[in-house]
Amino acid sequence: MKAFIKALKHPIFTTSTLITYLIMYNDIRYIKNQLKTKFSEEDFKRYSIGASAGLKEVALYLLVRKYKPKLIVETGVANGISTYFVLKALHLNGSGKLISIDYPNYNKGGYITSEGKIDNTYIPKDLQPGWIVPKIYRDMWDLRLGKSSDILPKIKMSLDMFIHDSEHSYSNMMFELKWALAHIKKGVIICDDADQNNAFRDFIKENKDVLRTIRAPIAGVEVCK
Repeated sequence: MKAFIKALKHPIFTTSTLITYLIMYNDIRYIKNQLKTKFSEEDFKRYSIGASAGLKEVALYLLVRKYKPKLIVETGVANGISTYFVLKALHLNGSGKLISIDYPNYNKGGYITSEGKIDNTYIPKDLQPGWIVPKIYRDMWDLRLGKSSDILPKIKMSLDMFIHDSEHSYSNMMFELKWALAHIKKGVIICDDADQNNAFRDFIKENKDVLRTIRAPIAGVEVCK
C-alpha cells in the first residue's frame, strides 16, 4: 500500500508503472515463488531479503526500457530481485550490459555498516548473489564480487545508468554517487533507499546544475552535462 501511495505522487510514471505491474504479474509471481523456496515465513518477517517484487522494481524496469542504456553499473545484488528486472529490460531492449557489484552477506544476523548500523540483508549460504535471475537473462550480465570501494575505481568505461543499492551509509552512498557522476555524461543515476540518510539529497544540491530529478516512484536523477 505504501508503494502504491508513493506511486500516485508521481503522475508521469504512475499509470505506466501500475499497468506494467499487472502485465508483469507472471514475473512477480515467479520471483515470490522462488523466494518462498529459500526463505521461511519467519525469515520474511524478521529479515531483509533484498527487496520484494513491487512497484519500485517495475519503475526501474520502465526506466531501463525508456532510456535504453548501453552500460549499467549496479551496486548491491543480494538475491537479485532488482537485477532480474534490469536484465529483463535489457533483454527486451535487445542490447546493453549490466555490471553488478556485490559483497554478499551470508549471516542471518546481518553485518555492521561503516557507520555502526546493522543491515540484515542476506542470502542463503548455498547460493550466489543474483541466484533468482534465470539463465535466459544472464548473457548481458557481468557479476563482480567484492566491495564497491575496491571494484568501482577499476571500471574505466563511461556508462549510461548507475544504480546504488549497496551499503546505505552516508559515506558509501556519497562515494558511489560521485563516482557515477564522474563516469556519466548523459544518463541516469538511481539511488535505492535514498531516505536512509541525506547523502542523495546533498548530492543533488552539490550538483544541481547538471542533475534533473526524475518523477518516478524511485529516487533518480538525469545527468545532463
